[in-house]
Amino acid sequence: MLLISFIIARYFPAIQYLKDKPAGSFVIRNSATYPGAYGLTLKVSQVPDNVPLTTGKPLRYQLVRHFIIEPTAKGVQLKGSPVEPVFASLSAFVYQHTITPLSLPCQLVLPNIDGTLDVCVCSFFKSPTAFLLMLQTDCNVLYIDSLDMESLTGPDALQKALDVIFAKGSALPKTILVNIAASSQGITVTDNERRKFFRYSYPLNSITYLGLDNQEDKWKVADYDGQARACGRVFGFVAKKSVGGTDNVCHMFAELDARQNPAQTLIEFITTIMKNEGRQVTRT
Repeated sequence: MLLISFIIARYFPAIQYLKDKPAGSFVIRNSATYPGAYGLTLKVSQVPDNVPLTTGKPLRYQLVRHFIIEPTAKGVQLKGSPVEPVFASLSAFVYQHTITPLSLPCQLVLPNIDGTLDVCVCSFFKSPTAFLLMLQTDCNVLYIDSLDMESLTGPDALQKALDVIFAKGSALPKTILVNIAASSQGITVTDNERRKFFRYSYPLNSITYLGLDNQEDKWKVADYDGQARACGRVFGFVAKKSVGGTDNVCHMFAELDARQNPAQTLIEFITTIMKNEGRQVTRT
């Protein structure tokens, strides 16, 4: 994961850089005040209502606000905001906040470099698409199962997998903790403890569907030892078993808890990359 794409040295003059930028422009630096945390400096469109204006200080400087992104046991989170979810990675935090501001005053805007040399590390990228393609979203989730779908794909494949896994009267499906990573290359699932497999890798052009089951709190799962445990939303993706083939497999997962929301981020991330490459992907 190339965090250098938006993390720069903490001594970088962020205020000087952002004061004339449009709202949503941002810089992320390693925090000097909070070890292990990140400082987010963001240009906003207006000074927050609860912040008094400083007499004699130009407004453009006061429109540059500062936030802390702090590490947690499960990822990173915006400090001081009880409504912000925990994100599995800094990349996931940035990407989600380009879609919705959540607790920030405005959405983050990926850099759109016009060809002029800029002192920001983001100037290495010639467009928001190029910036996005350097990111990777990865997180830990519960792996439930993989089911052969023959030629079936789309929401029907996801529903079939749900019907089989959670069939009435059947035992709770045993899950294992895995890491799922998505990038412009595709999706990789790694079983770090090698309980069921080592690694599945599916290139982007083999993925035909990504889906999220919105029936929260309906499904129950078990850990690898058979003990019942809570989980977040269930989601999955359908991919071809081999590039150019017709047989599909549906991989099913569950979020670790309701506050960590990798499913939506993963789906939005892959969908955006596919659109940038001119591909269509079915999603729910």
